[in-house]
Amino acid sequence: ATAQTLNAVLKLLDTEQDVLTNEDFYQMLHTYAKMHTHQGQPWIDEVMHPETGEWSSRAVLERWGWPEAKGGVERGRDYNHSTFCDLVLGGLLGIRVEDGELSVHPRVPANWTHFEVDNLWIEKRCFAIVYDKGKITIKEKLS
Repeated sequence: ATAQTLNAVLKLLDTEQDVLTNEDFYQMLHTYAKMHTHQGQPWIDEVMHPETGEWSSRAVLERWGWPEAKGGVERGRDYNHSTFCDLVLGGLLGIRVEDGELSVHPRVPANWTHFEVDNLWIEKRCFAIVYDKGKITIKEKLS
């Protein structure tokens, strides 16, 4: 539900309103990113309890004796939900495909001076994107 909420925030930010800001989105995304850990290691599972921070699905699996058919005790260790990548690349970094063309409209915090995304494949084309103090350079790489 957090990813759905963040996508709704992005849609709201695309409208004229004065309730939420790009900084608000960044703080929410940062909180969501911190949720992707388990005992200090990169990790993701399903249904995190909002008050305890426990992955509810892990608690169920533990009660069931960690069945291997459901992922066992290591469930979530190597999982990467594409929605998280979409929120970072499309939401925070503002990388989008509009009418078949790549565009970049970052929502990064004001104190970010640069970022780079390299080897980004979109519609069978490879790109490098550099954001340097507000200037955006998009280079299509030979594929």
